Amino acid sequence: MNLNFVEKNNGFWISGLELCRKLGYEYPKSQATKIWNRHEKHLKDFSVVAKLASTDSKKYETRIYNEVGSRFFISKCHKPLADKITIEMIEAFIKLRDEKSDKTESRKQGKLLHRALTAQIQLLKEDVGSRAKDFIYSNVARNNCKLVTGLTPKQLREQRHVKFTREGLSSEESIKLSALEHYQSEYLKNKSLTHKEAYIDLKTFSARFIEAFQKIEI
Repeated sequence: MNLNFVEKNNGFWISGLELCRKLGYEYPKSQATKIWNRHEKHLKDFSVVAKLASTDSKKYETRIYNEVGSRFFISKCHKPLADKITIEMIEAFIKLRDEKSDKTESRKQGKLLHRALTAQIQLLKEDVGSRAKDFIYSNVARNNCKLVTGLTPKQLREQRHVKFTREGLSSEESIKLSALEHYQSEYLKNKSLTHKEAYIDLKTFSARFIEAFQKIEI
């Protein structure tokens, strides 16, 4: 039995209307209002009003409850399904919190990685001292393939039976390629060299970038 939750104020909530529907009340809206009116003094600290979309696609002000409020709310619903809904609801709250925590941690890791890479690239720029602009060269893709996978495009086709595209790369290789291409683009801004000089220069930079990438530990 799926329950519909609302994310608000950095947390998760569920409406009394939703709970009454799942509990099988014939008139869930009036029942949700009745429970609120009877127990407002106990529920007011654990609920807020939010505008939620209804079945007619319009938004209406609806009272929603956090985990504490929703558990108290269900305890006042004398229905056979009450215990079952309570267990499912608690499990859903836990799952939503865990997922949110994982996403938050991933964003933090991403920011740390970006800062670490930026610092590394700045050092490489100063060290290599390259100059290139609007550089497009067929060998760049071949070189990137070798740096990211350890194989040439031909070897990749022969050994893995895939082309040098993100679909043919592992998750780690795909991340590495994205980072490499991003910083290659940043690296080539406002530079001026001939194509040949730029290719040699970029090849040196790219190799150093991959070396720096491997050393980063978040």
